[in-house]
Amino acid sequence: MGPLARPDRVAQLDFDADEGCFAYWMEPVTNLTSVRRAVDCPREIVAGETIRLAGRVCFRESSDEARREPVRCPYQLLKIQDALETGEGEWSLSPHDER
Repeated sequence: MGPLARPDRVAQLDFDADEGCFAYWMEPVTNLTSVRRAVDCPREIVAGETIRLAGRVCFRESSDEARREPVRCPYQLLKIQDALETGEGEWSLSPHDER
């Protein structure tokens, strides 16, 4: 694990019907989040839902109880998680840093 690694941060992807999909990381204890970045929406998500990566398993959160279940992890979340674990890449930046 690199010196900037942040294993306490969680990768998350939200789908807003009006704005599309956004990926970011958050710290559950402090509610600190990174800058939200627009990404392609995966097929496993519909408007109003969230996919959260926990370890190497992704869970879909939905207002529809039948859709709340583990799902295939979208590439975007795996990329964020890898950056958080290694401390490398654009997703490892602090929430105030921008390129």
